[in-house]
Amino acid sequence: MKSFPIPNLGDCTLETLMHLSDDMAKMDGTLRSLLEKIAKTYHDMSLDGSNAKLTINGQSLSQLLEDFHWDETRFPVKSALNEHKNTIQQDMKHGENEMKKMIQKYQDVHSNVIALKRKRGTNILTTPLSLLLKEEEVMKNTGMTLKQVFVETEYLQTVVLILSSSQEKEFLAKYKNLGCDEEDKVVKVVPESCRRLLVDGDGYTLYSVVVLKKYLKKIQEACRENRYTLRVYEGGENSAKKEEDEVVLAENEAKEKKVKSDLLQWCRPNYAELASEWVHLKCLRVYTESLLRYGLHTTLYTFILFPKVKVVAKLQKGLETLFAGLGGSVDAYGAMKDDNLVISAVAGSESTSYTYACVSVERLSA
Repeated sequence: MKSFPIPNLGDCTLETLMHLSDDMAKMDGTLRSLLEKIAKTYHDMSLDGSNAKLTINGQSLSQLLEDFHWDETRFPVKSALNEHKNTIQQDMKHGENEMKKMIQKYQDVHSNVIALKRKRGTNILTTPLSLLLKEEEVMKNTGMTLKQVFVETEYLQTVVLILSSSQEKEFLAKYKNLGCDEEDKVVKVVPESCRRLLVDGDGYTLYSVVVLKKYLKKIQEACRENRYTLRVYEGGENSAKKEEDEVVLAENEAKEKKVKSDLLQWCRPNYAELASEWVHLKCLRVYTESLLRYGLHTTLYTFILFPKVKVVAKLQKGLETLFAGLGGSVDAYGAMKDDNLVISAVAGSESTSYTYACVSVERLSA
C-alpha cells in the first residue's frame, strides 16, 4: 500500500455530485475503450519492433500510478469539479473523432493497395513476368539482357518454368528431355539454353529455356506431369500499361506508409495525454463518491495498491475487514454520524465500506 495523494477539490451540491457520478462512470468506460483502441492500433502497426512502446512522459501506466502527482496546471484545484469533468470529456471526444478519422483514412488507402496488388497478382505464379523480371537482376543472374534471354524466331521460343527450390536439382538433370519418351526421342528443348532468372522469398525459382515452337503443347504437358509451371513471357505491347499500374501501386504504397506513420505519431502524444487524464478521472470518481457516501467536509486518505490477480479477492476481504467501521455518513437510524474520516483506495471491488477506482493496465500497454 502506498500513499496516493488526491488534493481537496472543493464541494458542491448533492444534485451536482450525483450527476457527476453518473457522467464520470460512463466516461470511465468510454475513455478506457479509447485507450485500449489506441494501444492495440499502435501495437498491431508496430509488429516489426521499429517503434518504441507507448509511454506517458517516459513512464509506463504502472509507473505513472506509482509516482502520481495531481496535475495542477491542467486541473487547478480551485476550479469546480464539473470543470475538470468537462475538460476530460472534451479531450476524450476530440480523441475519439480524430482516431476514427485517421483509422478510416488508413483503411481506405490500405484497401486500395490490396486491390491493386490483387489486380496485378500477388505471387510469383500469378504476377505478370514483365513485373517480376527486372533488367538489372536478370543481368546479374545470367550476364544477359532480357532481350538476349527471351529469343523468339520462326521455330524457337523462350518460356519460363517455375518450380520449387526442392525440385531444382531434378529439373537441371532432366530439362533437356522434357516432352521426350521412348517412342518420341526428338529433342524439344535447346541444349544448354537453361538460365536461372530469379529466386523469390516463397521458395520458388524461375528458369528460362528455349524450346521448339511446334512442340510447345507437348512440353506443357510434361511440365504439368513434373509439377512445373510453364509461363510465356508477355513483355512488349502491354509493358507500358503494366509499368503505369506499378507506378500507381508504388504511389499508393508510399501513401499507405505515410498515413501509417502519421497514425503512429498521433498515437504517442494522445495516448500519453488521455492516459494521464484517465488516471485523473479515477481520482475525481473516488473524490466524488467519497463526498456522496460520507458527506461534505470529509478528510480523505487515499492509497494505491498493486495486487496480483490471484490475491485480489483475499485483499478485498482484508480491506473490508480493516475498514468495516466506516460504513458511510449515515447510521442505522438515518442520522448523520460524527465520523469525518474516510479511507479511499484506488483498487478494490463494488460494495465496500471504502470508495475505490480500479485501474487495469494490461490491455493499455503497447
